[in-house]
Amino acid sequence: MRYLFFFLVTAIAINLASCQEEGIVTKNGFRFINHTNLPGPKIQPGSTVIANINTWIGDTIVGSTYKAGKPRRIVIPTEDQVNGKKSYYFDACLLMTKGDSATITSTIDSNMIRFIPARVKNERTIRYVLKVEDVITPEQQAKQKEEAMSRQISVQAKVNKTLADFNSGALNSQLLSSPSGLKVLVEEKGKLGPVTKGETLSMQYYGVTTNGNMFDNSFQRGEPLSMPIGVGQLIKGMDEGAMMFNHGGKGFLFIPAALAYGTAGTPNGSIAPNTDLIFYIEIL
Repeated sequence: MRYLFFFLVTAIAINLASCQEEGIVTKNGFRFINHTNLPGPKIQPGSTVIANINTWIGDTIVGSTYKAGKPRRIVIPTEDQVNGKKSYYFDACLLMTKGDSATITSTIDSNMIRFIPARVKNERTIRYVLKVEDVITPEQQAKQKEEAMSRQISVQAKVNKTLADFNSGALNSQLLSSPSGLKVLVEEKGKLGPVTKGETLSMQYYGVTTNGNMFDNSFQRGEPLSMPIGVGQLIKGMDEGAMMFNHGGKGFLFIPAALAYGTAGTPNGSIAPNTDLIFYIEIL
């Protein structure tokens, strides 16, 4: 009887371990396994998650933020912001807490297949291994927004002085020039990983025309711009210039009209045709 009890307990333990390894299916149909289940509050909608991610197809890593040297910033939408989007990021993060590691598995769909290396074309699933490095709560974001907005005055003064020095020629010896006509003043190169083409880049910026008129800035909004870099979603001068920095870098981009809004200007008229632009940027 004692041996029978031992075998029953062992079988139950093996079954529980097996179930835990299989994980759960999220509300959007992704297979999720939390490897750590650390104590603490779960990530809430509206938070920003800083996560490192390895992406696997079969036994091959096809993407890694560790290799890029920069974790990914993931903004978890609130219910009214979801708009039907189904994302493994969102499903996974809402089941995790700071410090957790998890694997989430998805079926490779027809849109993904075009970007998959030939050596793993026969695989049908893709696995994302996430490590939550940090969580910025909505309350913390509100404080950061207030701090960014309060910096607008000092950034404006800095931009005005640099613009005056640029127009007078005082910066000529410090500028980096590219064949495209872009000129860059590097204040700090940045000590984190390099900015790489295609990554979603978070960046604070302050933009003026050569006569000093401010046309847009992220400090005023209190939050950075987050956009894929180097893929044509930003003006050419911004795409090229940002990739000359590392994460944590800051400096100025002096962008000729041909690399900005060209002969057309902006549709709303905020930037006239053939207008050169100057951006102060801080890459996060």
